[in-house]
Amino acid sequence: MGLNLIPPPLREKFRIEEREHACAILKADFPEQFHDILDLLAAFSLRKSYITEQGGGQSPVSFVLDGFLSGIDPKSLEQKRTRKTVHKHHEIEPIGPLEGRGWAEKKFDIQIAVDGRPVPIPTHKIDNFKQLPKQDRGIGVEVEWNNKDPFYDRDLNNFRLLRQLNVLSVGVIITRLWELQQVFDELGKGKSYGSATTHWDKLIPKVDGGGAGGCPLLLVGMGFGCYDPAA
Repeated sequence: MGLNLIPPPLREKFRIEEREHACAILKADFPEQFHDILDLLAAFSLRKSYITEQGGGQSPVSFVLDGFLSGIDPKSLEQKRTRKTVHKHHEIEPIGPLEGRGWAEKKFDIQIAVDGRPVPIPTHKIDNFKQLPKQDRGIGVEVEWNNKDPFYDRDLNNFRLLRQLNVLSVGVIITRLWELQQVFDELGKGKSYGSATTHWDKLIPKVDGGGAGGCPLLLVGMGFGCYDPAA
């Protein structure tokens, strides 16, 4: 079972791993969210233009992936289009409806009291979260394209804590494979990325070191298989 629940074309297009039976949980208890994630992976291709865009703001990769799930503000889309026009690149177009699939950024205000006195703790946020009314817990998706690798610690710690608090059942991380560094170098973008940023080889040791504390995980890596040099 496990990864066999994911269609073979997607397993060829991406590197996909799971921990703690994440796929079975998604398929059995969260079929709508699982369907959304599979549709997202099917619709996404890593376009050359996403990599060559001038820096600043949210990356095109995160923009279209998060936008597929949680929706895109039309004003934000117009700003992206304007920037692309200025730099004479292809316009960034959504890969799904502007309204998304019902996911949303979610901030969890967690409070602990000691002898009746509240103890402040950091607010925990997930960029894409979906919980249906009939569900006791939800599913969280984080996209880590080109951040500093401590962002993985943040994501995994969030998943761990929210799982323990019974508000999250599966955490999903979509990131890139190190092999794409070859593409970045060929496009003259190698210095914009690097070994200390978020990529698969930095993620897996943190996962296998117990960073998620047993929270079921679905891990997706973008590599040569999803790269489109013509777009």
